[in-house]
Amino acid sequence: MIKRNKLKVICFDVDGTLVNTDDVIIQTYIDLYHLYKKDSPIDVKKFKTFSGPPLNQTLKNEFPNLKYDFCYSEYKRLSLINYPKYIKSFENCKEVLVDLKNHGFKLAICSSKIHDSIRYSLKLCGIDGLFDIIVGLDDVKKPKPDKEGIEKILKYFNITQDNLVFVGDTDYDILCAKNSGVSCIIMRMLERNYKMLDDNIKCFNSYKELGDYLINGRE
Repeated sequence: MIKRNKLKVICFDVDGTLVNTDDVIIQTYIDLYHLYKKDSPIDVKKFKTFSGPPLNQTLKNEFPNLKYDFCYSEYKRLSLINYPKYIKSFENCKEVLVDLKNHGFKLAICSSKIHDSIRYSLKLCGIDGLFDIIVGLDDVKKPKPDKEGIEKILKYFNITQDNLVFVGDTDYDILCAKNSGVSCIIMRMLERNYKMLDDNIKCFNSYKELGDYLINGRE
């Protein structure tokens, strides 16, 4: 349960939460399939589920016959081409983030993306420089849904679980929040399937709704 009077830090996932990278991810896997799984069918619906799990896990599952380091380098090469073409901002995202900071909240990121990719995504969408700490895949030994990333952020700010809410868009984010003992908010701007939603998790369809809830106390 979210205790708004105790909140000090708003911690965000990246893909599907802060930025819309679904088309980036889909196109990058289409490119990889064309190069390295030519006989396999292109399944866009499956590719959409890759926004959430750690990248290294997905690449190993999808391309078991490729050496991981090579596969990762190819993913990075292709995604860097696709990011400027396909990444999108969410309406009112920057305005709400700035408003949260102006109201005294600290902003953090805990993501399964690698650190450099997070910063690149934020820059492309014009929301870089707003976050006090960024924890990416390569900043932890155990990625989401493990609690290590959130615990690192709690320690950085010297706060307790009641002082932080984790804002995400997938079951991985819900599980990460549960494992970390923090409250969770789910953003539902994109098509996602959920199995772990419960009455303690707030869901919003826009950043305007999120800002109204966190800043103005509107349900």
